[in-house]
Amino acid sequence: MVKEMHLKLTGRRSLLVRRSTSTSTTRLDDATRRRTMDVTWEDQQRICAFSRMNARSHELDAEISAKTRAIDDLDEASTELAFADEEESRGVLLGECFVVVDAEEAEKRVEAMLTREREGLERLKEERKVLREGLAELKTVR
Repeated sequence: MVKEMHLKLTGRRSLLVRRSTSTSTTRLDDATRRRTMDVTWEDQQRICAFSRMNARSHELDAEISAKTRAIDDLDEASTELAFADEEESRGVLLGECFVVVDAEEAEKRVEAMLTREREGLERLKEERKVLREGLAELKTVR
């Protein structure tokens, strides 16, 4: 036997749902129906916005941890360059290859990369802060 139900989505819209029923699913459907609430269009939009913001927040957490590891690596490289012999030339990674430069140029390049990574980390942290504020606002019931 097929049972038809109309689910109210908005004031004027409804959705026709057809379910096959048996005695075991009828009891479940009755219990579910008592707990079912109408979701307004605005509430659904808030739920979708929360989902998108939450997903972005998780992406930002991963990007922040990657940036932090990159900064740690660059700090270590900077320390190694400071203790290295000044007369030797160094290989600096640019893209996917190493470029051989003198020690002073290598220190400048590593410091520039370190500064750029730290600025990127700060931007990511600021974006995460704004997202978390938005998530907190969406959590409140109006």
